[in-house]
Amino acid sequence: MPRYMVIEARGVDLLPQLYRELIIKAKDLAGVDWDSKGCYAVPIFIHANRLVIKVPTPCITWFRSAMLSIDYAVTVRVTGTARKAKAQALSIPPIFNLNKEEP
Repeated sequence: MPRYMVIEARGVDLLPQLYRELIIKAKDLAGVDWDSKGCYAVPIFIHANRLVIKVPTPCITWFRSAMLSIDYAVTVRVTGTARKAKAQALSIPPIFNLNKEEP
């Protein structure tokens, strides 16, 4: 059964870079277990600067650990259904305020 990660980046233009970097870092953390557990990450929903990815349950710890090393994005929520993940991606207030300039 897969899990769904809701991830928020500082900007929409960073989402492709975030996805690539997340896969690379999670694969490095998993090592040889990556192929044996059948790990993958499929982006299923993009809204504003949020990305929802589908990850197998045995691999979720590697993806959450990989998110800690990425400084321009945060994990908003991890949930069990795609419907819940999409709803939360749309309803949770933004963490990064894109309207204000950061010091």
